[in-house]
Amino acid sequence: MMLPFILSILASILATGIGAAGVWLYNYKKQSDADANQIDRITNDISAVKDQMTNGFERIALEKEAVLNAFNTAKIEMEQTIDASNLKQREFYQDIIERIHAETLAREAFSRTVKTSIDTVEQAVANNSESITKLEKQVETLTSEIETLKQPRIVNP
Repeated sequence: MMLPFILSILASILATGIGAAGVWLYNYKKQSDADANQIDRITNDISAVKDQMTNGFERIALEKEAVLNAFNTAKIEMEQTIDASNLKQREFYQDIIERIHAETLAREAFSRTVKTSIDTVEQAVANNSESITKLEKQVETLTSEIETLKQPRIVNP
């Protein structure tokens, strides 16, 4: 006599549990998708910054080459002019060479700074990869727990 009543209560509890698990799974997937999208955006931003840094580094290398070419040209011109000029002319051209050399050193220092920045970005990418790995492990753990919850449980009367 009580058996149908007890069975209806157990069925109601089971249906409620299944419904709650469904809502939880939906919310978990929604959050996982949002996290994955955020990770993708961060990864894309890092790639864009890395590309910009690489392009900047290449431009600096080209500018350095142009400065070195200008330096070599100025040096050749200076050597030809020194033969025909006086002491003041020599000092003038020497000053130009020193300025060009100082500019070259400044650009090399900037190149080192850019390289350090690129290394920093690469380290950030590596750190994000570690975070992604941790998130994947958490997703696997939660998936395992969900699978456990999906398995029917035997209730002893």
